[in-house]
Amino acid sequence: YIGGTIRGIGGICLEIGGVEDHIHFIVKLKPTLLVPKLLQELKPNTTNWAKRELHPKFEWQNGYGAFTIGESQISGVRNYIQNQEEHHKKKSFDDEFKDLLKHAGIEFDEKYLWK
Repeated sequence: YIGGTIRGIGGICLEIGGVEDHIHFIVKLKPTLLVPKLLQELKPNTTNWAKRELHPKFEWQNGYGAFTIGESQISGVRNYIQNQEEHHKKKSFDDEFKDLLKHAGIEFDEKYLWK
């Protein structure tokens, strides 16, 4: 459903997967479709479906994390998405996300990460 919604907004979903508290997806966007616009449309368009199909108390967090990758990185990120559950047995999503931010040189204040 989420992949179809992304397609309807104008993106191409190459991979999607999630665990109980977050999802990851690889999306190709047209140059005219910015990440904030994609998510501004994706979140409300998928909420009712997610409440019905996943969990009645489903809700999206206010923010999101988005990172660009090159074509040569797609297969590695795709593999990661397909194996999230195993990966997160070794490292929590919280720790991993902070590591991604640090690796990308993005400064952050932890009190604003999970609101």
